[in-house]
Amino acid sequence: MGAGRCCFCTSTKLASNPIIARRQETNANTTQTQVTQVHGSQRTNNLPPVHPGSRPPTILKVLIDTKVSPDDIKSADFTPAATQNISYPYTCPICFKFYSHILVTKCCKNYICHFCAKHLQAKMVNFEIACPHCKSNPVVLTDVDLNDPVKKYSDSPYGTHRSTNDRNKWVPILQMVREDSSDTEPADELRTLSFTREFTEAEEFLSKSCSRSV
Repeated sequence: MGAGRCCFCTSTKLASNPIIARRQETNANTTQTQVTQVHGSQRTNNLPPVHPGSRPPTILKVLIDTKVSPDDIKSADFTPAATQNISYPYTCPICFKFYSHILVTKCCKNYICHFCAKHLQAKMVNFEIACPHCKSNPVVLTDVDLNDPVKKYSDSPYGTHRSTNDRNKWVPILQMVREDSSDTEPADELRTLSFTREFTEAEEFLSKSCSRSV
């Protein structure tokens, strides 16, 4: 089609169409006029101009109200022994580390350590941040009440446990019931009992027969 070569397979450019060129020039003039009018209306409304590359003011979605410095918080990566529960009583359910002090969410009263909270604050510039436990927004974190029972998070099938004021006693707050409602298990159990009973009767019969023959 036509005498010119395809622009996708050679380095040549298509000849410019004078009609298309005039349309592009008209559209450019119209766009420039609209931009000038928009800028004029902004100055009329006394709004500050938006500079390229500038960011809007950040609205804090993770509020941390604490009186404890992160430098004063002790942490442990291992599970504390019975004698170390007093030093590391709190578990962060996000990083699963153990701490001497921790923050609690105002929305659902769950734990978040200071370091995970700082990580959430750093991410909220580019992402929508919500409570990692109940998805509420904004996230308000305060110091844990030292008189409240300590929560222990676990992935055990028996669920999460909460300690009483006595650190050595544990009370299960969630009991997961195993639901194995298979129809084949009772039948298998009956077959096993029947086989055991028949085997026992046969063994007794053989023992009696042997004693009679002797």
